[in-house]
Amino acid sequence: SNPTLLWEYRPHGRSPADFGPVVTNRFGFRDRRCHAQSKAAGIRRVAFVGDSVTLGIFLPEDDAFVRQFELELRRRTDREDVQALNFGVDGYDTEQIHELVRTRVLDFDPDLVIYGLCLNDFDSEYASGEKVRYFRRPKSFFLDALRRATAAWRMKRSGYHRFVFAQNREAVAGELAAMRELLAGQNIPLL
Repeated sequence: SNPTLLWEYRPHGRSPADFGPVVTNRFGFRDRRCHAQSKAAGIRRVAFVGDSVTLGIFLPEDDAFVRQFELELRRRTDREDVQALNFGVDGYDTEQIHELVRTRVLDFDPDLVIYGLCLNDFDSEYASGEKVRYFRRPKSFFLDALRRATAAWRMKRSGYHRFVFAQNREAVAGELAAMRELLAGQNIPLL
């Protein structure tokens, strides 16, 4: 129902077999151990946001880097009071990540937000495959096909990452600045 997020995971969802062993909790994100939005006294929460890399697509939950971060932090510091929450959603770009932080992540009262920024987060159209086109149907399929073919030709000449970075770097910088400002207003650092 959110026109910026476009897609979200269902509570208690299970991914199809070709997507890997992704299971969501009752809040619709990948962390079976988080049972409440409010955190217990003395707990410090680190919220991880990002795309499929943060999600740990194709990996068991305990092998995703979010869980590995928590386990390693506990091992090195002997602290049991840290929770690392995985809010990764495959295909999300920086605008969607900002909206996710604003509408969902803040409800969990994080002490720190870490954004696993990937090069394809500069791409608000091609990296998520057909998902964006499914939720935002083009006005003209012919003009859309022509525009996509032109973009594919330009990507081939300059390289995908250079193309999407050049096209979207200012928009991404704006989203990051807005996200940092939103979180700073609540004394939550963004890394």
